[in-house]
Amino acid sequence: MMGPFRRRRVTNRACHTALAARTNSLSVNDELASLTARLVEIDSINPDLIPGGAGEGEIAAFVAEWLRDAGLEVELYEAAPGRPNVTGVARGTGGGSSLLLNAHMDTVGVAGMEGPFAPVVKDGRLYGRGAGDMKGSLAASMLVGAAAVREGFRGDVIVAAVADEEVGSVGAEALVRRTVADAAVVTGPTDEVVTIAHKGFVAFEAETAGFAAHGSRPDLGIDAIAETLRHRLPLVSPFDTIGDHPLRQEFLHRLVKINQANVAHKLGPEARVDQMHHRVGIAADVLIHRRPEFGERGIECC
Repeated sequence: MMGPFRRRRVTNRACHTALAARTNSLSVNDELASLTARLVEIDSINPDLIPGGAGEGEIAAFVAEWLRDAGLEVELYEAAPGRPNVTGVARGTGGGSSLLLNAHMDTVGVAGMEGPFAPVVKDGRLYGRGAGDMKGSLAASMLVGAAAVREGFRGDVIVAAVADEEVGSVGAEALVRRTVADAAVVTGPTDEVVTIAHKGFVAFEAETAGFAAHGSRPDLGIDAIAETLRHRLPLVSPFDTIGDHPLRQEFLHRLVKINQANVAHKLGPEARVDQMHHRVGIAADVLIHRRPEFGERGIECC
């Protein structure tokens, strides 16, 4: 288990400039595309999202071996049963700050896709399940970790590949319980601009009971569908009372799944079990914020 790293304010501008210059000077386009393609080839569908999904076992083993071969200190551990995380540390020479690069290994499903695990390059873009979300970012983080070993920065560079981002984020939760760094970058695709805020979400299930009646006499019954919709916003209204924040947009309420039970022909719904998942919080797509002191593509780091 990795020990905690020092917490120190990042102020060394020369280190920022050196890291950016060295990273930009690397000829990694072909290597990045090749590594991304290899990651895309590995089925890592989240099993909590798609029953029977492969999970992160195979891809975690690949990432761990790749990072170990690149010279990083590697730890592979279970964030939850059968859901592995991988961390790799490129140890610094001393006296610098530590930087953590985070990416998730799991993907959503492949329904409707043709050859989802057979990556294709077309017009300068690589296509395949997870290429954008976020195996390209994972590959880039891995290559930065390898470069850090070669370059010998003063601070540690930590590459973290986590499980279960698409559902419960158990991988990220496990990561922050055992790893500490001075700064962290979640390497999601944001068109190379720095995003400094993130929305959260609340998911819950609500069971709404009804009473069946003939379709010609709905007044004799209770329509659980209508009751669900009628009470939907009151269920999430407490979140609207959270204090204002300069980066906060309106909350996003969404009913994503309704399961119906006990409905007979020509009868109204007698009972419904409604799974109501509401994303509430900051709308990240309108919160992209550039850090002018670091330039158009600048990221504050080690």
